[in-house]
Amino acid sequence: MDIDVRTLRTFCEVIRTGSFTRAAQRLGYSQSSVTAQMRALEREVGEQLFQRLPSGVQLTPAGLTLRSYADQLLALVGELEEALRGPATTVPRLTVGVVPTLAYGEQLARIAHFGRLQLPGAQLALRVLGTTELQAALRNRELDCAVVLTGPAAGKEPARTSAAALAATATAPARPFGGPLAQAAAHPLAAPASAQASAPTSAPAADSVAGPVPQAVTGPVAARGHEPPAESRRTDAGHRTAVLAERAARVGHTDRRAAEDLVETPLRALDFAPVAGLPGHRRPAVRPGSAAVHQVLLTDPDCPSQRWLPEFLRLRSGESPDSLELGSVEGVLASAQSGLGCAMLPCGLTTARHGRTLLPLPGVPRMRWQISLLSARTPGLPEPHLQGLAETVRQALDTEAIRLPGGPA
Repeated sequence: MDIDVRTLRTFCEVIRTGSFTRAAQRLGYSQSSVTAQMRALEREVGEQLFQRLPSGVQLTPAGLTLRSYADQLLALVGELEEALRGPATTVPRLTVGVVPTLAYGEQLARIAHFGRLQLPGAQLALRVLGTTELQAALRNRELDCAVVLTGPAAGKEPARTSAAALAATATAPARPFGGPLAQAAAHPLAAPASAQASAPTSAPAADSVAGPVPQAVTGPVAARGHEPPAESRRTDAGHRTAVLAERAARVGHTDRRAAEDLVETPLRALDFAPVAGLPGHRRPAVRPGSAAVHQVLLTDPDCPSQRWLPEFLRLRSGESPDSLELGSVEGVLASAQSGLGCAMLPCGLTTARHGRTLLPLPGVPRMRWQISLLSARTPGLPEPHLQGLAETVRQALDTEAIRLPGGPA
């Protein structure tokens, strides 16, 4: 039996398309050429392979038998071709997952650009998936590595490092120039300073971190009308905000025990700011007068940076805000600008272009989160590829130096 590879490929294409005409179009042949090849194949095997139907062709029992062997033969031919090309000409493909919270603006383009510089002998493919989906894809070997936010960054952190700074954020009067901070104090999504200082805190959930939360002054002293000095109230408010911020961060932290089969390579920290749309910019979806934020806009509900804000607001007001998952930073940004809720966004997004439509939430601190590269522990990613990918992401993130006006340097 003498059957060439070209005829077998035509045979398999006819099976895939179900038609001699469509197979000819896919292969770039004429229909008469495909028909002639299949007739010659039937003569060679001595059996009818196709049953002609008005809608196309269907395999006969002999055709089904030949199909199973044809698939195996073509797979072997493909392996032979790859082996003959040699490892020097085989371009490794590195598939990298990125969480939606970091896939904004030109970030993906930056990663692709620096990837070509750091990994010239590899082909880089990017996929945007949620945190949980990324970890599952790593374990299923569908990804080589993933860029994620893993938890609060160690070291110096923005705004919430100082109780005095937090107190100023929570209780400072509006600036007299009618700028963004002056309008922020009256934002319908912002809790008033008095409510922040005295709102009751609900009992922490089972996975929350236990510990006392400073409350407003109550009891006989308050009953007699003696209030603590303003400086003391500001310090107490800042301390309470710091405690709530730390508690919410621990709840939102990635469970390390669930990721023991993954290797974490820390890359750098990224600052996030709590923001909402400017009142009156567009029609707000939340009525003013409430001390709690009604709706939090999320890119990825499993990302620590996104889980933190709803938990902080719940601890502060005793009520859980509604959450709206939008799947992308662009969707969250547009929804916040439209007045649909508040959000925790990278400070680089709150540029001058958005400065007139976004305002910081009073009394809610900024947070600094750790960006890391995750890869499967076994089989591990080759060290040169791992180092090259880590440097690629670092450079892509370092090119974004824009921060919120008036924010930390």
